Amino acid sequence: MSNLIYKIAQDHLALNITRRCNQRCIFCFEGDRSSWDEASIDKIRELVSKARERGLENLIFMGAEALLRKDIFDIIRMCRELGMKEIGIFTNGQALTRPMLIENLYRAGMTYLDISFHYANPESFAIGTSTKPELYDNFLKGLEILDRFNYENGRKIYIVFKVMLFSLNEGDLRSIIKKIKSIMKNSKFIIGIKRIQPVFNNNNTPRIYLLDNLFNRKKEIERLYPLLKGLDFYFTRVPLCIIPRLEHLSIDLRYRIKNSTVLANFENKKELSNMDDVIGDAIDDPFLDICMECNLSPLCPKGSSRFGYKAFYPYGSQKPFPYKGDVLKIIRKVANNENEYKTYVKNYNRLAKLFKAAILKYSK
Repeated sequence: MSNLIYKIAQDHLALNITRRCNQRCIFCFEGDRSSWDEASIDKIRELVSKARERGLENLIFMGAEALLRKDIFDIIRMCRELGMKEIGIFTNGQALTRPMLIENLYRAGMTYLDISFHYANPESFAIGTSTKPELYDNFLKGLEILDRFNYENGRKIYIVFKVMLFSLNEGDLRSIIKKIKSIMKNSKFIIGIKRIQPVFNNNNTPRIYLLDNLFNRKKEIERLYPLLKGLDFYFTRVPLCIIPRLEHLSIDLRYRIKNSTVLANFENKKELSNMDDVIGDAIDDPFLDICMECNLSPLCPKGSSRFGYKAFYPYGSQKPFPYKGDVLKIIRKVANNENEYKTYVKNYNRLAKLFKAAILKYSK
């Protein structure tokens, strides 16, 4: 495994800078967008400056679709001048076919792209994005252009591919990963497999029809092991009992055990807040009676009843089971060296004590 996963699991700032998008994904947390709601360049400068004061040097621009901002190059240059060393952009990839876009992003100071790749075919793509099937070909063409740029310029831009787990790609992970490998032959990339966030109807009930079956996903992920060999990949919002032998590749676990700082303006576009709430999620867990026996409970991204736990576990067969293995072996796999290992063990012990104290208080 290369050092790309260490680039992913680090302190960073995530900034939502626009609600504009050229797709209408059925699972998008931005929901129905009635306005652009774009942060001004002065507000972006203010938020980035606050993050720099806290020592953060890594930044990713979120959206809806950040590449639709006409001033994106100016924004990147400004953030580079403020001291940001790693600057990424989260994108659906549709804009990558625009002439000179990739070259201009790189010249402005962008170091990586975080690209959504959720679909194995044009038909599921059209349903999931609420667009036309032919735009799938445009998406793949954009990846080819990006890979050609890396071939001609010494692999200057690395790529994070996000594969969201939901009903429209159940059983298709192998096909998606094969497509990525066949197109991105000249690029450094990492594949992130992420469970869909809770999505709600207007009456505040989860959209069960979007959800896959975690029990089936566990089997599908286990069948991926030979294909993933030699690749950089990780998991987000996937319960650790669904990825046996790969628990150490959970980014949630890495962030928590490293005590990382992740700031974002998702809740309030004009303010920064810390994204992680380990104990809050733990005491809201609908499966406390099971998970509190698991060694990895303080580090696991379980379903939370605050969001409607059925949005994570809609089937009885998806209930988690306690992890009884040696947690220190997993921590050793996460650590980059012996000093990190000792620090992470201390962090885990601290989280475990907080978790147990919260459970005891919650149970009274």
